[in-house]
Amino acid sequence: MGVIVRMPCSGKVEKRGEEGGEVAIATVSEPDDRLVSEVADLWFHSLVALEHYGLGPADVLAELSRGIKAS
Repeated sequence: MGVIVRMPCSGKVEKRGEEGGEVAIATVSEPDDRLVSEVADLWFHSLVALEHYGLGPADVLAELSRGIKAS
């Protein structure tokens, strides 16, 4: 994770965009194991972003809970 943490902010944004695109592609044209791998990469980079702002998985789960209640 050290390389990601030291990466300039613009590089981190670009990396998360790249990972999101790879997830989208994997959903339509890759086997299940590749989709899981791409989602794992996206989650990792998302966790790095959350940590940068002093946030964590609990904040995301709270937001998901609010969204479910509103549905």
